Amino acid sequence: MEEGNALKQQAIKQVERHIPRSQHRPISCEITHKIRANTTPFRRRFNFQKANWLDYSISLDIEISRLTATSDQYDTFVDTVKRISRKFIPRGCRTRYIPGLTSELSEQFQ
Repeated sequence: MEEGNALKQQAIKQVERHIPRSQHRPISCEITHKIRANTTPFRRRFNFQKANWLDYSISLDIEISRLTATSDQYDTFVDTVKRISRKFIPRGCRTRYIPGLTSELSEQFQ
């Protein structure tokens, strides 16, 4: 009986418009996925696994060596780190996310 309740939560039933010259009204049933993806806000995130860390560190060292170590240079330092991060660390956005979905389950989900 539990399977029936689970299927009931996945089913969307709708009574459609009547068939011309008939008293019948068709019922459409749509069965949705058991696993639903959460929609996340569109926000770009750094992909640290695909970063070019060697070029990043070399470029950052060169740029930081040009700065003087004063408190007035702090904003310039932060802007430099952000600029170089955008250059060498790719960013992306995942708008649909399923928590706990492994690569094996992802293949079955598709």
